[in-house]
Amino acid sequence: MYTSEMRAKWVAALLEGAFKLPSVDEMEKDIARWDEYMKQSTGEYHYRSSVGALEIWYNDQLCKDMGMNRMRKNGLFANLFEPHGPMDYVKP
Repeated sequence: MYTSEMRAKWVAALLEGAFKLPSVDEMEKDIARWDEYMKQSTGEYHYRSSVGALEIWYNDQLCKDMGMNRMRKNGLFANLFEPHGPMDYVKP
């Protein structure tokens, strides 16, 4: 549920002019880099893999776009190993 809420916050920030989208060329290059990374890390299962941590990365990218702190927990190890939930994305 909170992924949908983060998407809505991102769209609202975009419409308010809080940030600008990169060029189409930059976005295509980013997609190609991500695709290459996924092929290297998942091999032949690239298109069938389901990575549970992907939503954390995705929400962190939305936070980065909106100028919010991506380090949602206190400390690096907490960010890496503690479960993330909706309260981690409340704007301070």
